[in-house]
Amino acid sequence: MKYTEMWGKPQGNELIWGRLILRMVGVHKFKKVAYFDNYLDAQSAFSEWLKENDSIQNNEIENSLDVEDQGLLELAEFVHRTGKK
Repeated sequence: MKYTEMWGKPQGNELIWGRLILRMVGVHKFKKVAYFDNYLDAQSAFSEWLKENDSIQNNEIENSLDVEDQGLLELAEFVHRTGKK
């Protein structure tokens, strides 16, 4: 089972605190997302959760680009990599 299926998509207000993954739900209020036996497991699960959703968002963005936008994106990537205009 993927982490997204268990916990939903990350909202940007999650953090790791020791062996816990917490989600901020209000001012000074947190909800426990998950608890682990050690902090290394918590860190690796949190990283995997973010990677799962980062790839989903990148695929959605790439699939939504028009041909013209794709050309501009390739040009911007070339300029960024090479520093040449």
